[in-house]
Amino acid sequence: MRRIRIAGLCLVAAFAMSVMASSTASAVAPEIGQCLKGAEHSLSNYSSAKCITLASEAAGTEAEKLKKGVWKWTPGFVKGKTAFTSSGGVATLSTKGGKTVTCTSETSTGNYLEDGTNKKEETVVNFAGCKSNGLPCTTEGKASGELTTNPLIGEVGFEVKLKK
Repeated sequence: MRRIRIAGLCLVAAFAMSVMASSTASAVAPEIGQCLKGAEHSLSNYSSAKCITLASEAAGTEAEKLKKGVWKWTPGFVKGKTAFTSSGGVATLSTKGGKTVTCTSETSTGNYLEDGTNKKEETVVNFAGCKSNGLPCTTEGKASGELTTNPLIGEVGFEVKLKK
C-alpha cells in the first residue's frame, strides 16, 4: 500500500512539474535572438556585443557613442540551430498538499519553435536521483530514481522567486 502511495506521489509530482514549467513565464517573455555586428553606425544601435545598452545611453561624447553603436539585435535563432541543452543541481518538486520529491540533478533538451513569435520552445526535462520518503520515484521504462517529463511547450521567460 505504501508503494502505491509513493507511486501516486511521483505521478502527482510529474504533473505538478509540467504545470509549474508552463506557468512560470513572466508577463513579457524575452525574445530569442542574437546580437550581430553591423556595418552602419547609429545611436539607435547597441554599444556592445551583448545588446544591453543602446549607444545613445552609453557613456562618452556623442562621437564616442556613435562609434560604439554598431551592434544590432536580430530576432530569431540561427537557421538550422534550434536545439539547446541545460543542466542543474538539486531539484525539489512539491504538491500543494506539501508532498515532495527531491532529485539530485536535472538535464533538459529542447528546440526553439519556428512559430513566428521568437518566444516558444519545446523541452523535455530529465531528473536523476529522485526520492520521496526515502523511496525512489521512477518514470516507467527509466532506471530507478529517474523521472522524465513529456515534451513541455511554453514561452521563454524569467522566473521570479517571491520572498515569503
